[in-house]
Amino acid sequence: MSAIAPLILPAMNLPPPKPLVVDDNLASNWKQWKKVWQRYEIVTGIYKQENLVRMSTLLLVISEEAVKAFDTFAWGEGQSENSISDVLAKFDEYCKPRTQVIYERYRFSNCKQEPGESISAYVTELRVIAENCAHDEITPDEILRDRLVLGVRDEKERERLLRVNNLTLSKAIDICKHL
Repeated sequence: MSAIAPLILPAMNLPPPKPLVVDDNLASNWKQWKKVWQRYEIVTGIYKQENLVRMSTLLLVISEEAVKAFDTFAWGEGQSENSISDVLAKFDEYCKPRTQVIYERYRFSNCKQEPGESISAYVTELRVIAENCAHDEITPDEILRDRLVLGVRDEKERERLLRVNNLTLSKAIDICKHL
């Protein structure tokens, strides 16, 4: 007889994932939430259910804001709002464009170890933020733009720069000159 008892999880009593936070960090939040959702489906056995049950369960737990977004999705030929893979793909599409590389780089550059935070937890947080920074694709102009945004003295000016979609170095310089 084995000395190791089998692991029995109370799958039906497992709480659902926390709601998806729909904010300026949506892409990163979605990436993490989706991983938790996929584990939740496995542990609870939901993944064995038909598409409609899986999709309905996802919409029950995701968040009110995300359901509002779901209600606006346009479904192309061959896609279905009742297919879990199609729904997840639509959320991938919806969340991905919201990544502001400049904002993610700002977060990365300003991330500091919190009091009581272990070095392992801090490095993990840096890695999570770095995933959305596109450091492997950075150009010299982007480095200058990032430094300009990070180094500007006026906090309100920095916030304004961080809100600009597809901020280029020349746009950033023009904004700073006209303030």
